[in-house]
Amino acid sequence: MKLNRRNFFKNSAMSIFSVAVFSKATGLLNKAWAFVRDDSAVNKQGYLHAWDAEKADDKSKKKHGKHVEKINKEVAKHKGAKLPEGYSPMCANCTQYKKAEKDGYGTCAMVLATGKKDGRFVYKTGWCRVWAIKKSKVKSALGV
Repeated sequence: MKLNRRNFFKNSAMSIFSVAVFSKATGLLNKAWAFVRDDSAVNKQGYLHAWDAEKADDKSKKKHGKHVEKINKEVAKHKGAKLPEGYSPMCANCTQYKKAEKDGYGTCAMVLATGKKDGRFVYKTGWCRVWAIKKSKVKSALGV
């Protein structure tokens, strides 16, 4: 291919466009994997992007069981009420979770995920050992 002025500018424009698209895509990927990297503040709390008993350590498994008990106690207060299938402790129904993005990512004070300030987010299906029940979310899931 002969490199002339027209091809040079065409290729330059395509390169700039490609870099812009790629940087936007990698930014989204970085946010999606914000807690996968080694992060001591997060690891102390046992954060998981989504609850997975196989990936959790023993301390986290024990805590998760206690969190499930908290939800069951809250449900027991409402006779005849039943939670939807698959309802479990997760960031979306935690008092510390604050939805910050449209795509389910948010901030959490407990694992120092301050969002855009430091680029760390938690996902709505995530879970950590310091999960705290948000009674209003449980009631809305029960339809009470």
